[in-house]
Order: sequence, then C-alpha cells, then structure tokens
Amino acid sequence: MQQAYADNNGDNMEINDVGSIRNGDDSDSSDNSDDDGYDAMLDAMAYSLCHIVDYFLKHIYKEPCMTSYMTGEKWMNELLYDHQKRCFNMLRMNPCTFHQLCTDLENIYGLQPSDKMSILEKVGLFVYILSKGASNRDAQERFQHSDETISRIFREVLDAMEGFCKDMLKPPEFKDVPLEIANDNRYMPHFKVSPCLLSIFLLRIIQYLILI
Repeated sequence: MQQAYADNNGDNMEINDVGSIRNGDDSDSSDNSDDDGYDAMLDAMAYSLCHIVDYFLKHIYKEPCMTSYMTGEKWMNELLYDHQKRCFNMLRMNPCTFHQLCTDLENIYGLQPSDKMSILEKVGLFVYILSKGASNRDAQERFQHSDETISRIFREVLDAMEGFCKDMLKPPEFKDVPLEIANDNRYMPHFKVSPCLLSIFLLRIIQYLILI
C-alpha cells in the first residue's frame, strides 16, 4: 500500500508498504525509460519486417512473365496443321518430315515428353532455334517458357540428335583416290591419310555443320 503526500517544497512523495519514500520524479523517469525501450522494440520489428518483405518480393514471389494465350504447344499445332508453307518457312521442313523426326527421336533415340511439354513442342523448339538462328530470348517469347527451360530442352533434344546423326549421316567409303587429285601435286599431299581417318574426319565436319 502506498500513500502520497507533498513535502515542504510541493514535490509529490510516495510511501510504500515497507516505509521507504520514493519521489514522484523517479516514477516519471522510469516510465520514460519503459517508453524508450518499447519504441526501440517497435523500430527493430519494423526494420525486420521491411527485410522480410523485400526478400519475399525478390526471391519467393515472382510475377508471371510468359502469360500469352499462344503457347508453344498451340503455335506448333497451328503451324503443323495449317498451310505447309508456314511450317517450311519456320522449321525448314514440311510437316510430314517433322512428324517423322519426332517419332524417330522418341521411339529410337530416347527423347521423352515431360509433364508440361510434348515431344512435338520440344523438337519444334530445337528446330526453330537452329533454322532461325534464334536467341534464347527469342525462343522464350515464341514458346512462352523461361530461359532455364529453353536451355534445358535444347540440350535434351541435342543429346537425342547425336545418336540420330551417327545413324543417318554415314559418309561414303573412300577406297580409291580420284585421278584428278592423285595426279595433282597441289592436292594429293593433303589426302595421304588412311581412308578410315578421313571418313571419321568428314563425319565430324558434317555433324558440326548440322548442329551449329
């Protein structure tokens, strides 16, 4: 129990249960100290909240970018089942050849569809980049996928195409050197290699020209 009274100078005094006397100014000082601590805690909470929100916006919440109605799958279907000239202009092959390429890559060379992308779209993406010399950003806009997805799918199809090229691109066997070369000292020294090595060399050149 506390009793308050005023001393001779008019200052407020308090007497607690054990008889000690506490000046009213000390009480005000303690209250101010508590308020300062509370304000510091609020400032720290606000500072932490700002950092949390900033991290969330940068690393967790991502605003969708590729939201066009004309997805890569829809564009490929339109391209393949419309006038065949459109397909040739975009992919440098007619629809029949493209479908056969998709079938061979899937059934023979191990290319598999994914949950979000069919064989048709994967091969279309790969051929579109090669035929147009398109950049990753061009392919993103055309097929409505992220840069990481474009790079990963291109690599998948490229791996399947490696086996396809080995089976389809077979150079002829060089048994005899043409007389025009054998009798010309300007050319013949460059052909004095085994036919096997020459075949391998030409195959590598053909593969490189196809894939670049």
